[in-house]
Amino acid sequence: MMNRICSRSNSAKLTHTTRNGSISEQLFSQISLTPVNVEKNSGNLVTTKSGGHCLVQAQNDDSNSLFLEEKSVVELELILQEKSEVILRKKGNEFLLGLEEISELLNIIDPPPSPLFRSIDQKAQDLSTYFLVAYSDSKDIAKSLHVYKIVKSLIRYIVLMDRYYEIGNLKYKKNAQQLLRDVKKDSKGHLKYTISFALARCWPFWHFEKTMTRRIAKGFAFSLKEIRYHNMFKSSDASGIYGSILDSELFHYNDNVGMLLHYNQAIQDAIDDFMDLEEDLHEKLPNVFIMAAIEEIPFKELELHSREIRRVIARTQSYSKITNLVRDYAKCAQGIEVPREYEFLKVLTSIYLDQFIGLLEEYGYLRRHNCEKL
Repeated sequence: MMNRICSRSNSAKLTHTTRNGSISEQLFSQISLTPVNVEKNSGNLVTTKSGGHCLVQAQNDDSNSLFLEEKSVVELELILQEKSEVILRKKGNEFLLGLEEISELLNIIDPPPSPLFRSIDQKAQDLSTYFLVAYSDSKDIAKSLHVYKIVKSLIRYIVLMDRYYEIGNLKYKKNAQQLLRDVKKDSKGHLKYTISFALARCWPFWHFEKTMTRRIAKGFAFSLKEIRYHNMFKSSDASGIYGSILDSELFHYNDNVGMLLHYNQAIQDAIDDFMDLEEDLHEKLPNVFIMAAIEEIPFKELELHSREIRRVIARTQSYSKITNLVRDYAKCAQGIEVPREYEFLKVLTSIYLDQFIGLLEEYGYLRRHNCEKL
């Protein structure tokens, strides 16, 4: 899911902004404003479910007064269905803006139950994509929301367990275990045992990540093949776990779709690694940019420059190596043949590649290594 900055407009509408501009004003424009009591805060929205209605808060900066916009769940689902049909016909920036609106609708219909889950959902990259995958295949809103909620719960589980393995805090493990129990309780038939088998694929990666962490701390260098293996292993949850859920629920899903999801996730993980450079360096966690830089600058020397790690890494070939790797992912993804219901995922491939290129250009690193934009 793309990073968003939520600002409050003077007209008490919610405006969500990205580097490409503002969106979502029209999403709420048709709903009248009604003052009511606030019950649950969901990020920049306050959402309450009562009597079959969702109540959504917008705040006016001038008066600091709260207004809640009211729609029944059924009405919101109809809006969601209409917008899903529209976005599947869009390309490029229009597709991205539409996906953001769908994300906000999904947050209203199924808000996170706690600040912890809200923070995880904000970090998650493509929750709305899995909803749209299910809708494009089934054209069934109820089934699509069911798939979306299961995938979202499993993403939360994996993030919590990943954090537990990184720092050893039992709070994350207990939350993850309770979450998994709830998911299994709500699942039936094939899906019930699919979840268990799918999640069993996580354990090898967590052990592998510990091995990579030890190698980084000891100053081992990594070849580009090792870096690619790590990145693709890390992103394999897209095809191996969430893809298993899609496979059990959707008629047209096949392994090629799983590969496309996998490559898209790998590009997004590379974006995350760039944004998390300082944190990963401090915690000695595997990061593709750090792994690529160690060949030229020892890890212990990188640790001495944590506040300027991006500039220090720019003295190496790390950025150009990872950029070429990401371009290769995008090229492979675009060459995969998938059912027409899933062709929109290739639109996302181009968007993710542009975001990665744009991010490095924004920091001035891509031009330094003469990496030409596709």
